[in-house]
Amino acid sequence: DGAEREQVFDVHPYVPGSLSGRVLIEGEPASAAKVRLVASDWQSATMTTDAAGNVRFDAVLPGRRWLYAEKHGLDPDPIEIVSGMNAEHTFLLRGVPVSVRLRLEDGTLERNGLFQLCLEPDGLPVASGRMQGDDVVFDRVAPGHYSVRKVTFPGQQELRGTLDVPAGGPSVECEV
Repeated sequence: DGAEREQVFDVHPYVPGSLSGRVLIEGEPASAAKVRLVASDWQSATMTTDAAGNVRFDAVLPGRRWLYAEKHGLDPDPIEIVSGMNAEHTFLLRGVPVSVRLRLEDGTLERNGLFQLCLEPDGLPVASGRMQGDDVVFDRVAPGHYSVRKVTFPGQQELRGTLDVPAGGPSVECEV
């Protein structure tokens, strides 16, 4: 019929998004953690968290991406970034197990009780321990300086000793 037809196309521009994240170890900010953003073609970018555990990637193109937080191990956590999307993600990293053998003043081992691992110098409880043989075992402990305290009555504790948990170890065993 010779008439021109108008064609209409939907245009969906690829608008880069941003990705903000926060890395926590046992609820506390993890400074200087490495966060890697990996694309499906294996191209990647790595950023380091600030003192508050925050990290931000700008100009992230649409498509499927994977994030890895690299401080004391964490399984990949896939994040999909879509056109024009700004996303946020929080990583909860695992610490290392800590096994503590507690000796009383007379040299005998303390084998009973409820124990807490407290972050020093504040004395903030971060983990409860369980008896396993002659040891008190605390799971997922981040690096730092701690005190081991026995809970005697609700709200009361007795100091049993202090210890340092180094970064990067598979586990920590000590006697206090």
